[in-house]
Amino acid sequence: MQARMTHPVMVLPDAMKALLALSKATKSGTVPDVTHALIHLRVSQINGCSVCVDMHARELKDAGERDERIWGVGAWRESPYFSVPVLNSKIAYTQVKDATLGPLGATYCKLGEGAVPVEKFITRLKGVGYTGYVTVEWEKAWLPNIAEPEEILPDAVQKLRKWAASGADEAAAEGDSEPAAATQGAAVE
Repeated sequence: MQARMTHPVMVLPDAMKALLALSKATKSGTVPDVTHALIHLRVSQINGCSVCVDMHARELKDAGERDERIWGVGAWRESPYFSVPVLNSKIAYTQVKDATLGPLGATYCKLGEGAVPVEKFITRLKGVGYTGYVTVEWEKAWLPNIAEPEEILPDAVQKLRKWAASGADEAAAEGDSEPAAATQGAAVE
């Protein structure tokens, strides 16, 4: 495989000293080690360094990180594996929807029948002690060809109640609040 670009260390030999010094300086703060490792993985993805992506993913796996969080790094802004534990008590309102993905894009469907991990999201919310509202987004006004709200919403309410009731035990078992515990005492803006 041909590298997309020459690694800075090969162009500027003293760059490795600077990179190691920067890494050491950042580890002296309050950011958890697993967060550093996840950042290294994400930077490797952005840089297009397949060797580095493989190396950092394996390091995370060896350190006991869950597969879902390793796989989710590329879409961390949208992933409940990162957003819920970090935001934790700052979550005041949530909105969910589900969709299947096809060659022409997303097609809305009933909760639990698409590609969006809504049930896992609810489990993570329970894991951090969320007790606020969860609403279902159904954009019939903008997408007139989708099912009527009367067909979708009763099923959604039933599933959300079921997932919220069963999610409490699973959330504790999966350790979803561990990342949030690591940030206690540090403001998350």
